Amino acid sequence: MMPLDIKTLYSLVTDAIRKAEALDDLKAPGVRDAYLDVSLLEERIASLLPASGEEGAIARRGAVTAAIDAHEFTRAEELAARYSAEDDIDISLNADLADLRRQAASGIDGRENRSMPSDPAHNYSIVARFIPKHGNGHATKQTFSSISELRRALRASDMVESVRVEVNLKGRNTDELCEAVDEAFS
Repeated sequence: MMPLDIKTLYSLVTDAIRKAEALDDLKAPGVRDAYLDVSLLEERIASLLPASGEEGAIARRGAVTAAIDAHEFTRAEELAARYSAEDDIDISLNADLADLRRQAASGIDGRENRSMPSDPAHNYSIVARFIPKHGNGHATKQTFSSISELRRALRASDMVESVRVEVNLKGRNTDELCEAVDEAFS
């Protein structure tokens, strides 16, 4: 595959930004993927331009900001840290990247601490079927009371290939619940 020149990348990122903003305005599915596309393109542009130049600074800010908009908080933090360590970074860009890094960190904290919406009647349950890596062992089922609890279990095991999650609604507001699940796993 032939490397893309800067002019082509500018055109691609402009189109990607328009698409992401349109999807965002419509609250359409795929908005996070669209912002991730923007972040990846901005990162590519940043790799071609010095941080000390105006366009290079814009690309670095754009890569991190779009990663945050995509809810790719770890990616945003890593980009901000990498760009902050560059030799030719100016004070203004460094300050902006520090702010963006804090935003990304708070996004991670918010996502890690988020659980299913509280419900005194406990009108939901989460059943996860863990499928082991490489066919070693048998699939196991476990019930969880919150997405946070499920995420902790996933982190504790490096032997899990995939997980099938079922949420039993029992009369809950499905929009609120689906939003919580989507947010927790994105």
